[in-house]
Amino acid sequence: MILFKSLTKRYDGHTVLQDIDLQISGGEFITLVGPSGAGKSTLIQILTGALKPTRGSVSVDGYNITKLDRASLQKYRRKLGIVFQDFKLLPHKTVFENIAFAMEVCGADEKEIRKKVNEVLEVVGLTKQKNHFPRQLSGGEKQRTAIARALVHNPKLLIADEPTGNLDPASGKEILQILQKINVNGTTVILATHNKSLVDRLMRRVVNLKEGKIVSDKQEAGYDYV
Repeated sequence: MILFKSLTKRYDGHTVLQDIDLQISGGEFITLVGPSGAGKSTLIQILTGALKPTRGSVSVDGYNITKLDRASLQKYRRKLGIVFQDFKLLPHKTVFENIAFAMEVCGADEKEIRKKVNEVLEVVGLTKQKNHFPRQLSGGEKQRTAIARALVHNPKLLIADEPTGNLDPASGKEILQILQKINVNGTTVILATHNKSLVDRLMRRVVNLKEGKIVSDKQEAGYDYV
């Protein structure tokens, strides 16, 4: 379970998030929406430990991550799967090597890496492209590689920050289907997006942010920016 309590973040006197109270249960698929500057990315950065809040707390499975020391924070982050809009792939490594690298830095052995990488490649449908370099991939294939990389540590929580922002509609739909598949297998998914058509297709819980505040929290409903 994830619990945001009175979460507030300010930069130079400007309030980016204000008194956010939000509870996310294990296994949920929740979509964060709202216009640019609403606070979606800041909320995600605090959840990943990249930012500290000005006030309030974030608890994950009973642990207040806003109070973790550096070593504990690194350990916590390894349990997360994080996917970004710009893929963040290493250009001189193949698809297989990009995914494997996430395990290598954690000291996994070669046999374990080979087994797990091949498993996640199958999940995202990239087995045939495993020896391709990023320059040989479409945008959708790059994002699927990034998702596979996020899955190698069997995360209980997958965070996707505008994962379809650089993709065409067809590729965006493919990414959404993969995220849904991951969620069905038991992983909690938090998707931040401004793509209304994707949200309407999901028909899941939608949390709408505006000017740093939650203005609506609806289950299985479309949304409107307010």
